[in-house]
Amino acid sequence: MPIVTKLTKQKKNKDYYNVFIDDCFTFSIHAELIILHGITKGKNLDLKEMEGIIEEDNKKRAFNLCLHYLSYRRRTGWELEEYLRKKNYSEETITEAINKLKYYKMVDDRDYIKSFIADKKLGNPIGRKKLVFDLRKKGISEDLLDNIEQWFTEEDEYVQAKELVIRYNKKYSKLPPREKIQKINQAGQRRGFSWEILKGAIQELIKDKEDFEENQIPQEVDMDKALQWLQKYKNRYEKKGLEGYALKQKIAQAMMGRGYKWDAIEKLLEILGNG
Repeated sequence: MPIVTKLTKQKKNKDYYNVFIDDCFTFSIHAELIILHGITKGKNLDLKEMEGIIEEDNKKRAFNLCLHYLSYRRRTGWELEEYLRKKNYSEETITEAINKLKYYKMVDDRDYIKSFIADKKLGNPIGRKKLVFDLRKKGISEDLLDNIEQWFTEEDEYVQAKELVIRYNKKYSKLPPREKIQKINQAGQRRGFSWEILKGAIQELIKDKEDFEENQIPQEVDMDKALQWLQKYKNRYEKKGLEGYALKQKIAQAMMGRGYKWDAIEKLLEILGNG
């Protein structure tokens, strides 16, 4: 039966020992496993026992690699899985490492989304399309992306759109209105804003109203659809305790974010109030 003939501590990684079987280097394992399995010089180790110890050590290494990888910044579960795959770990080892990280709350894609969005809100203005695109590249599941509104609402996107319009309106202040609005539109599309959200922000903030009206894409109001949106926002904000002017203002902001003009919104509010 194979016999442990020598144990030497690694110079570069003092937590690991090199194990020599029958005077030949065979494998290296963490010091904890040396103690746990009672590996000493002269101990007999059969092949099956060695394979089990090596597999256990691989799982420990995979977990520790993930901890090191997480020390730089937060990661999604998919990012960690891909990192370990590139290190040639088995799927079983990868799954166990990720599950352990989840158990200790070190990996949580829902928390990752919240943190990711909070950081993005502090940077350059960003729309929902780009947010979803960036999160999808991080391996966030479609189920979570389909419910992105719980972390990034239409109101959040509208606030971001207004910030973009303010920035670029100032940047291109010397350009003719038509060219300026075109530049703002292009910037908004690059940052992932929907046309409806961006149009509402431009309409609210650009002073050149006549020029804006000339440059926007005409929209025929679908009254049934518009009323459905209006009722949705009314229900949402009433549940939050809003009423009167505050309620009307929030509904109007949300509808403008959908691209509806103020005069149309007033008529819709009147229809809804008489319904």
